[in-house]
Amino acid sequence: MINNALKFTKNGEVKVMAKLIETGDDFSRINFAVSDTGIGIPEDKQETIFESFSQGSIEINRKYGGTGLGLTIVKK
Repeated sequence: MINNALKFTKNGEVKVMAKLIETGDDFSRINFAVSDTGIGIPEDKQETIFESFSQGSIEINRKYGGTGLGLTIVKK
């Protein structure tokens, strides 16, 4: 997620936030959130962007490259 935020934010900022949710004797649960001021994902593509080989548009693929697997791997 951080890599994608950096890749698609040429100017602006990327924020990474971590919040401790719960701890136990042998575990900790942490919530991570990534936000950026990059180009964003069109609303009509937000449902499919986590599928294999899916990207926002052909223009984005040409300009930024990649395989369309980054967010699929993040989801899994």
